[in-house]
Amino acid sequence: MSGFRQSARAFSLIEVLVAMVVLAAALTAVIQSTTAATASEQRLIEGSVARWVASNQIALVRAQPDWPKPGLDQGSTRMGQRTWYWRRSVSNTAEPDLRRIDVQVYTDPQQEQPVVKLSGFVGRRQRG
Repeated sequence: MSGFRQSARAFSLIEVLVAMVVLAAALTAVIQSTTAATASEQRLIEGSVARWVASNQIALVRAQPDWPKPGLDQGSTRMGQRTWYWRRSVSNTAEPDLRRIDVQVYTDPQQEQPVVKLSGFVGRRQRG
């Protein structure tokens, strides 16, 4: 009978531990990357909805039949399954027939850090 020699080699405990460390490092990197991507996506969605809220506030001022008076106003609105808080300022410009509208939108009622700031203008309507 010929001698049968087994050529299979088993992994040592050190090799298995090294492989596990490499795998753990790779998984940690994947999880961190996924977390960062999710947070970035959430900020983009939040910024988009906040811009819609601000745009709506500017559109409301423009849609008023009367010439808007300079001043401050604030309130809240519900959009995208969330309550948004806004602060709107109407001010004079160097052009007498033009008013500036500045809107800041917040996620918190204390209005500490705006998510978005948006400006627009409204012109005086000509009668006649």
